[in-house]
Amino acid sequence: MPLKTFGEFIRKHVFNNFTAKVMALAMALGLWFYAYIGSYTQYDVFEIPVHVHVGEGWSVVHGENLQAKVKLSYPRRFEDQFKRELSAEKKTYIDCTVTPALDQKPVTVSLNKELLVTSRDFSLKIESFKPSELQIELIRETARMVPVLPKTSASPPGYSVEYVFPLPATVMIRGREDIIAQLAKGIETEKMDISSPPPPNKDEWDLQQVPARIPSSVTIGDKSYPIACTDQVQCHIHLTRVSVERSFTGVPIELLVPPGYPYVATHYRESTTDVQVTGPKSAVDALTKENIILYVDVRATKVLVPQETPYTQPIYAQIVDEHQRPRIITDMVIKPAVSTCAIKISEAKPK
Repeated sequence: MPLKTFGEFIRKHVFNNFTAKVMALAMALGLWFYAYIGSYTQYDVFEIPVHVHVGEGWSVVHGENLQAKVKLSYPRRFEDQFKRELSAEKKTYIDCTVTPALDQKPVTVSLNKELLVTSRDFSLKIESFKPSELQIELIRETARMVPVLPKTSASPPGYSVEYVFPLPATVMIRGREDIIAQLAKGIETEKMDISSPPPPNKDEWDLQQVPARIPSSVTIGDKSYPIACTDQVQCHIHLTRVSVERSFTGVPIELLVPPGYPYVATHYRESTTDVQVTGPKSAVDALTKENIILYVDVRATKVLVPQETPYTQPIYAQIVDEHQRPRIITDMVIKPAVSTCAIKISEAKPK
């Protein structure tokens, strides 16, 4: 009888509504665990950036590298969220305002919990700052007129920039006085894109009123420093075809004598030489050896008379067409391998 009664008691009070009782137990355990980890405190030391605000006309030396070590405590349940917050740029930082000292000595800033900025509340408690004070070095800002140095992208294939005129030629730049002092030779613009193909059959052309942006920072050494410029700059850019070079071998050297010349002019040694031609690609590619005339002009000097030693005369060059008519090609340079030729003047043989 007692055993039967005990069994009935177990069945009635333990297994009756078993599922509901298991769920209630699970919820109780969950609440206990949440309360446990919520009350558990995590301690960590983090390096947190320091943002410094100063009065107009001042900058912070090495301000971009200012950091402080902060020992924090927070509920364990916020650990992952808080560490993600720290890795996000500009979301957690120490924010302080500095009043410049008249003698420009480093300004001391005491760190406290009111200066810590986060995007949300993590129940943070600041245990300590290391260091507890920051020595912030300030430097005055200044403004200076500096030349504009235009910077362009690569030119279209086969072309080059002949010149660039910035308007205005100088701009007012403001920033740290030690950085501005290093810009006395000028400030480069951001890169202007001039890579678009030119109009057809153009040996030269102009790009006018091309916007040239002045950058908001300059790099000196391996560091970048902010600068400010309110001036608007435009550039006039002149482009021309790139000259190419081509060599011709064994070009004859002609001897030009005046009409009725009573003597005979002959080459003393070489009667040919190599020639290098530089100029616009289309014009240079169209040349043949027959288009190049090299000559010694006996008529251009005093009358040469026979003598034992040869005369050394300058070599002239000219481009002609297929009908031997002179052609003038702008920017064409013809350079013989030798600049002079030795010629022999002799008596004419009797007929």
